Amino acid sequence: QNAFAHEAGIHVHGMQQNAGTYEIMNPKDVGIGESTIVLGKHTGKHGYSRRIERMGYTVNDEQLDAIVTRCKKLADVKKEILDEDLEAIVEEVIGAAPDLWTLDVLHFSGGSGTIPTATVKMTDVNGKTYRDAATGDGPVDAIYTAFRRITGVELKLEDFTLRALPGGQDAQGEVTITVRHGDVVMHARGVSTDIVEASAKALLRVINRILAEPPKRKKAVSKRRK
Repeated sequence: QNAFAHEAGIHVHGMQQNAGTYEIMNPKDVGIGESTIVLGKHTGKHGYSRRIERMGYTVNDEQLDAIVTRCKKLADVKKEILDEDLEAIVEEVIGAAPDLWTLDVLHFSGGSGTIPTATVKMTDVNGKTYRDAATGDGPVDAIYTAFRRITGVELKLEDFTLRALPGGQDAQGEVTITVRHGDVVMHARGVSTDIVEASAKALLRVINRILAEPPKRKKAVSKRRK
């Protein structure tokens, strides 16, 4: 399958103009569905631009430069840039999600033989503070339950990945989540030296994005608890 995967900038540009430039046969003739563009350190702007367009985003040249720079920096420690990585970077660059909610205090506990709990203090865009405590199957689940009860946003966690960023024993952990909100699938990242805190940051980033979206995409937002 790697025979039909392309990464280098000039290589990808040639493939986008005419697949026959680098492929002497149709991938379907040998059981491969289609050629793939691998996003990595050697991918040029054309490769990133095409993938960003396919994901439904529109960016200007300045934003594209910033996105490519961040992706190449990430590729130094992570060989391949996945779609969820790219989506999270695009969202950060274009600033699509204002902080309608901020997390002021986070306390959690868990362990063998105990019930995982989380206590949070949050502030909304109007400066009003909310506090809640919840239990769950684990600390991350407890944090989400508290977030849901305060913000009213319903999510379904579909994927959760953790990656340690280089830096020794005090290295940061990067949490990437994939969630479903109604019929919309969204990705977000959170970074912290504490992986539970990183998870909370990722969850809150998704919640802010959902609340900032036009009403047509807000199909599963319940009424916020007063």
